[in-house]
Amino acid sequence: ITLRRTVSISAAEFLLDGKRMWAIRAGNQDEVDRLFLDKSCLALCSIDLDNDASQLVPSRAAFTEAFDRAQIKSRHESVPILASQLYRFVHELRIGDYVIYPRKMDRTLRLGEIAGPYMFQSIDAGNYAHRRNVRWLGRLSRDKFSPGALYELGSALRLFEVSAFAEEILQNFVAAKSGKPSPNVTQTQGEDTEIVVRDMIEITQDFISKKLTAELKGY
Repeated sequence: ITLRRTVSISAAEFLLDGKRMWAIRAGNQDEVDRLFLDKSCLALCSIDLDNDASQLVPSRAAFTEAFDRAQIKSRHESVPILASQLYRFVHELRIGDYVIYPRKMDRTLRLGEIAGPYMFQSIDAGNYAHRRNVRWLGRLSRDKFSPGALYELGSALRLFEVSAFAEEILQNFVAAKSGKPSPNVTQTQGEDTEIVVRDMIEITQDFISKKLTAELKGY
């Protein structure tokens, strides 16, 4: 007797299939937006580490030491964060991984696929010499996504992994390509909005508490 078990799997789950999803920003003022879209090239700022990062020992500690040697005195507390982001850009992003670019100027999310290894562009690169090629797959309005997904993409980091809502994000792009309406956005919007509001309140309270402690201590 042969027993057959039917496994239900969404198109998004099938397409992810072990791939990771990353989000990246085009600088503080979207200064490399045209590089992202016209040249199909992702980039991280190279002001703090203006040399080929692939030559460093592939460890976060080595990257942190390299940033320390660059003497970023004005924002020493951000060194581990900057080092970690560049380490991930060089060593953790894999060819075939998905990438989301939240484009502020037209309120869209651009979906792409990492198309090449890390490279250091030393000629005519400006302040963005750390690069990777990308193949763009589609774009959708931010209105197509749940508040929870947009909240996860709202991180202040230049580069970070999308985990909690990766499947929903990809599912919306799959649905748009097939001409179907975006699934599950309206069904979960109320619950997600409540979570986002609660998190924003907690973050704001933490920020105010830290400011008071740091600047008004003793008063």
